[in-house]
Amino acid sequence: MVPAPWNQTGWLAWSDLGASLYLRPNWWYGGASAPLLPLHQEGEFVAFARAHGGLGFDFDSVLGFWANQHLRYYLIARLNVRPELSVDDVIGEYLSCFGMAAGTIGDYVTYWEDFAVQASYPLGYPNNQPLDPNGLYARAVGDHGINAGITKGSIEALAYLYPDSVIQPARDILDQARADAAGDLEVLARIAFLEDGLTELTTVRDTLVLGNLDRSSTAFQAKAGDLLALRKELTSRHANWGEVAYWREQVFDLPTS
Repeated sequence: MVPAPWNQTGWLAWSDLGASLYLRPNWWYGGASAPLLPLHQEGEFVAFARAHGGLGFDFDSVLGFWANQHLRYYLIARLNVRPELSVDDVIGEYLSCFGMAAGTIGDYVTYWEDFAVQASYPLGYPNNQPLDPNGLYARAVGDHGINAGITKGSIEALAYLYPDSVIQPARDILDQARADAAGDLEVLARIAFLEDGLTELTTVRDTLVLGNLDRSSTAFQAKAGDLLALRKELTSRHANWGEVAYWREQVFDLPTS
């Protein structure tokens, strides 16, 4: 079943008839390379599905934006291995690897989960409409003409949904986390990994903005070169799967290269 977002009613309509069900959502197209983390919505739906006739899961797609979205991937994988855990249990397990900075990284996760509610991305076929018609995604569709669908639109939206006023508070939280880490090199490396995701996000955002204006401009060519170099470096460290990102952007003829 490829359910409309959080469609427990539709799921129950089948499970109550005794159907064997596999969950096959398109949730992870949402957000492109941004830190979109609707963790409780996704995790609680997985638990619901398992409790009502769900035999397995087939997620489309793991696009490799590890630094920004790996907690989404981790959450679903963990709930499949340990279904007795709650979403909060798994998040707490994840945060424990940040040592003295665990509480502050918890604030970072909460910041982006709250933003996911404000953005209200569409969460995939068959219903590509935003969950909230007044959310940030719906406003970007109306104000800037981005694609309403989750696949192309999620990439286009990076140019509009993530200004510095959204990114800087997240960077400030990471700065505090570095202070909390008290010189723990392993934890500092993990915080730097999260920072890598924000750096890729702002670079692709700026490249899209310039490319939307004029793909032939010197400014665009320079920024596109910066993005290429950054993605190559991040891909080598598994913070971002740059080849897949470029492939998707080229499929939709988006100005990032």
